[in-house]
Amino acid sequence: MNEPGTCIVVRKDRKPLTKEAIEIVYKFHSYLLDVADPDFAERHGEAFPQPLSPEWLRSWVDDFREDEKSRGRKGPDYFP
Repeated sequence: MNEPGTCIVVRKDRKPLTKEAIEIVYKFHSYLLDVADPDFAERHGEAFPQPLSPEWLRSWVDDFREDEKSRGRKGPDYFP
């Protein structure tokens, strides 16, 4: 399942998404796939040590932005 596929990203309010917002959605989901733990899921019924939440996303975005800034990029704007 390592082949590229199609992904449609749409805001609930149908307003346009910036390229940066789409990048954040992609990278966060990529991160989730990297940290998902099948053994943890088998023992606890969930693949992650904490529930998926807007707070987790915000925290991850803050870390992502700081990392991007440290590399010299202005960093994507966080989207609500």
